[in-house]
Amino acid sequence: MLHQHFYKSLTSAIRVGALLSLLVAPALAEDLNTVDWFEREVGNGVVWRYYRFDSLFGSKQSITYIEADLGNPAVSVEFPYLAASRQATSSMIPGQFPNAVAGCNGTYFDTAAGGGGHRSYLRINNTEIPWVEPRFSGWGWDSGIAKTAADAVSIVTRPGTAGGTGWTPDVTHPDILSCGPQLIKASVIDSSYLTGIGSHCTGRHPRTAAGITSTNKLILVVADGRTDDAAGMTCVETGQLLEMLGVTDGFNLDGGGSSTIWAKGEPYSGVVNYPSDNGAYDHLGQRSCSNAIAVVSSAATPVARDARVNSITFNGTMIKNETQTVTISYKNIGTETWTAADTRMVTSRPTARVSAFYTSGSWVSTSVPATMTPASVAPNGTATFQFTVTAPEVALSAIYEENFQLEKVGVGRFGPANNEARFKVVVYPTDTSGATNFLIEPRVGGQNFTLYTDSGMADTAANCTAPGATGTIGMRYGSTYVSVAGSKYALWSPTFPQAGNYRVYVAWGSGSNRRTPITYHVTHAGGIDTFQLDQSSTSNVWMQLGTEFAFAAGASGSVRMTNEDIDLSGSMYAGPVKFEFVPAADVTDWCLY
Repeated sequence: MLHQHFYKSLTSAIRVGALLSLLVAPALAEDLNTVDWFEREVGNGVVWRYYRFDSLFGSKQSITYIEADLGNPAVSVEFPYLAASRQATSSMIPGQFPNAVAGCNGTYFDTAAGGGGHRSYLRINNTEIPWVEPRFSGWGWDSGIAKTAADAVSIVTRPGTAGGTGWTPDVTHPDILSCGPQLIKASVIDSSYLTGIGSHCTGRHPRTAAGITSTNKLILVVADGRTDDAAGMTCVETGQLLEMLGVTDGFNLDGGGSSTIWAKGEPYSGVVNYPSDNGAYDHLGQRSCSNAIAVVSSAATPVARDARVNSITFNGTMIKNETQTVTISYKNIGTETWTAADTRMVTSRPTARVSAFYTSGSWVSTSVPATMTPASVAPNGTATFQFTVTAPEVALSAIYEENFQLEKVGVGRFGPANNEARFKVVVYPTDTSGATNFLIEPRVGGQNFTLYTDSGMADTAANCTAPGATGTIGMRYGSTYVSVAGSKYALWSPTFPQAGNYRVYVAWGSGSNRRTPITYHVTHAGGIDTFQLDQSSTSNVWMQLGTEFAFAAGASGSVRMTNEDIDLSGSMYAGPVKFEFVPAADVTDWCLY
């Protein structure tokens, strides 16, 4: 249930039927106060909530937050830290505070290889923890979360100037974790201050923020980003989100791949948001940090009905009218036994709609794909739903997304969020796997996209419109600033329908901050050839690598793009790669010499 501190509303959009993300339908508005937030108590007085919006601030947003009741005597706040190294938030918090039940990542830190330590301001037990030079800009430690000697928690503003007395005048708080910029103060968002900071604030990125409400609740929130499912937020938008959560005073923490919300006992080492460092909308992309905010409390009281998704198995590509078997399993983590008569899995977003994958004669109904097996599932047991899906009729390739939720018959949803059990399938009008000329594109919905991988680059909305490319799916991009972001690569691994010679072409779109030189390695039957291209001087055209290369039939050879020969702030872009078969010469007019 949504609490009353959501006193302002936004509009967001929900999918009607399966989403064709290449053919976007008009969005249906829903009020922030009435969306079906996932909610689970993770400790006494500590609640984790999550919802994925289709149109929040006019974009897809994935919001995860912790609400801790600071008036509950079981709840306390701690600041785990490492003075000169880094560690994953999901390891640091429980490692230093075993009784912690939730938390988030902390401040900006030294990003140098092998480095660590914060670059803002940190005081623990009245001892200043030295920062690493160069120190972050003054706005990056203009506010913070602090504790008095009696462990009273508040959001505070730096009392002195960044270049002068700084936090020294604050003698009230023996513990201060400072970051910034301050996003909201006394219920006021200073938009001019935030936008004046520049691209750090005006660009949409994954964000972590902390704040306290007028009812003395600590809010630790993450807005995920850099994927198809989450755009990220500006600083102003993050401040507005805090305001909508009832926060009167709040500040920005480190974001990007650092943005992590942790909850004790949850899968994926407790990572419950969707960190972006691996470029995927999953729970595996968290970045190591130098400090964190931890919430300590006693264990939560178990609830009668609760569940977690164990696994989902499906094939991500289908041809129109093709069928496949999908299997979804859940673990019963409540105290009540489920039965097939009172427990069902139903389509969601919105609830109980007709599925585009409905298979007549196989499904229980157009919105209920299968009956639970076994017929009775006790606490800690596993429930399985296995069913057949039929790919819709399509004239053009399209992405379809299907979402499911668990329901107790006559009561409503329980367990995971209404998009946690989901699958995405690219449906093609025809089978083109045997074509001698083919493309590999890097994004879901692209041609042969399953043959592409990378090192954890991110999605970009910038498109590549080179002839023959799918010009509506965006690209992937990675940093060219090796000394800061580390080595990055993109890999196209073709499956050749027949052995022979092929011409190889690459293309990219007009993304921002393109750089040179970008290195490409072509692995072929004769070895490896390397090329350096200038992505800054052109875009949306095919660039040929070499002349021709010999490849064996099947999974043979690759094209690899890297940032190995550049160390400059900017980006490299992974667009489509084209393989063009070169037939043997058909000579009919021989001449004798």
